[in-house]
Amino acid sequence: MAEITDQWLWFVDDELVEQLARASESRSGEPPSAKARPAQISATAESLRLHTSGKTAEALDVLAKAIEKGEDLADLFALQGHIRVETQDFEGAAASYRNLTAIDPAHRTAWHNLGVSLEKLGQHAPALEAFERCRTVNPRLWQSLLGVGICCLHLDRQQEALEAFQACLQQQPQSDKAAFGKAVALQSLGKLDESQEVYRRILPNNANNPELLGNLVALASERKDSARMREYADRLLKLRPQSRVALEGLVAASLARNDFKSAAQYGSQLVKASPDSFEAWYNFGFAAHKLNRLEQAAQAYEKASRLKDDAAAFANLGAVLEAKGDHEGARRASEKAIELAPTNPGSLWNLALLYDQQGDAEGAELALEQLIELKSDWTEAWFRLGSKRFARGDFRSAGEAFEKCLQQRPEWPEAALNAGLALLKAGEKPRARECFESAAAAGIAEAWKALAVISAAEQDAPATALYYRKAADAGARIPELAYNTGLVLQKAGDHQAAARFYAEAIEQKPDFGEALLNLGHALHAMGNAEDARHCWAKALESRPDFAAEYFN
Repeated sequence: MAEITDQWLWFVDDELVEQLARASESRSGEPPSAKARPAQISATAESLRLHTSGKTAEALDVLAKAIEKGEDLADLFALQGHIRVETQDFEGAAASYRNLTAIDPAHRTAWHNLGVSLEKLGQHAPALEAFERCRTVNPRLWQSLLGVGICCLHLDRQQEALEAFQACLQQQPQSDKAAFGKAVALQSLGKLDESQEVYRRILPNNANNPELLGNLVALASERKDSARMREYADRLLKLRPQSRVALEGLVAASLARNDFKSAAQYGSQLVKASPDSFEAWYNFGFAAHKLNRLEQAAQAYEKASRLKDDAAAFANLGAVLEAKGDHEGARRASEKAIELAPTNPGSLWNLALLYDQQGDAEGAELALEQLIELKSDWTEAWFRLGSKRFARGDFRSAGEAFEKCLQQRPEWPEAALNAGLALLKAGEKPRARECFESAAAAGIAEAWKALAVISAAEQDAPATALYYRKAADAGARIPELAYNTGLVLQKAGDHQAAARFYAEAIEQKPDFGEALLNLGHALHAMGNAEDARHCWAKALESRPDFAAEYFN
């Protein structure tokens, strides 16, 4: 947010003070109006003389005694207010100017000076009233329009502030102060292009003005112009090496261009300049985290989380602690992040991963279920949830989870394969087959294997042989699958094809007793008794227990 301070407001001395100041420098030391008001001029002149010689208390005492006599109070209160302003006693100055306006409501400068005193005390509403009153008695005093504008900004009345600054510029077109106020009002109203144009116009004459540079940093941030933000922040930092605004701008500009090293460098300076700033510690931690400076990141996130209960800070702290091996600390931080932001899917995802890493499958599943209630299109969450359900034997729910993945990402072969496996175990064979076919079309060898198994169970010999060959070509040459394919073909009466698959199974697993035994049966059925007896002999070598069952 753009800022403007009371440095842009100043007091306007009345004619009396100006006369007295000039008279105090004259050789005689006598004010010009001494003959007209001898007693009071004497008191005011003496008071001003004492004040300029460093005896301010005595000066105020002279005025107080003169005020008690009650003569020509306007001049006395004007000078009293002037001296109190110079001693930074704005509360006393406001009292003096109130008294002056009470006895002389049409005084040319009293209302303005009362407004400035109140504004410096942070009393913007009554200050605004004073400035507006000044406008009625002295409309040519353009400085009061500055006061109106500044007070309206502080009172969040930006449009009125803009109008006041524009009116001021009509009276005083060359006023950089009024132009600055206009730029601030435009910036506060979100009119960033217009604001930037005004700032740049007055910048050459105010190149070393920290307030102007600070507002330009903020403006560049709002416009997401990291190059300008860096430029103005650099200039501001040279003027004020510990400037919070400058360091914040440099950190933000560095993060915007993913320059985490610079962000960490400026961030370390910023947390020293603003140790109570949550944003400073958080951004410093973020930069250190990106640089894998885990210890530094953890310390920064911990300080940020102590300053503010922020879900992102706790979530990031959890991630850093987990990377450091502090599993219990990571879990506490992540659970706190969920407590603070129960509707944040990202925090739930991180917590689920953390539970997984710690072997808490139940906690991980619960976190994933909460996540998908909030964000039902998070496909990775559905996939991980399906895996959790499959692992604990809830195959139907697992299949549903994997199918949710496929609804959102139809071309996801791994999800299709897992959906098929879960549905097959849940007894949903037709749906399982569709999923396997989808995965197989994407070249997943396990899907061809699954289709071969289904076909074998259905005693579909041609399909079983086809799918086994597809699986083998894709890299899934499994002896048991070759053996089962042979069984299906043998039952279908194709002994020759069955023999080829048995032989392939034995090639992969030479001591595969069942394959040797059935190869013997297939060879015998084909009239090759000698080779059949050779296979049976080898089967008995591998599995002597076959003798009792088959050769009693």
